[in-house]
Amino acid sequence: MTKKMRYLSLFTGIGGFERAIETSRYTDKMKCIGYSEVDKYATSIYERHYPNHVGLCDATKINTEDLPDFDLLVGGFP
Repeated sequence: MTKKMRYLSLFTGIGGFERAIETSRYTDKMKCIGYSEVDKYATSIYERHYPNHVGLCDATKINTEDLPDFDLLVGGFP
């Protein structure tokens, strides 16, 4: 079994990076360990599409010591 690449998504929006993964050949090789988004409308859409992803709310309030290990940091910076 191949180890999945674990990523953290910041400034996630409605999930553009996740959508790109879904349409790629890597969809079964990636795992989201958490996402951060403050816009309530973007969050509601994201949660509809990815209900099993862990929401971390505001990126400025994330305690990095509480995060699980991850391999890749992605973001749609404002």
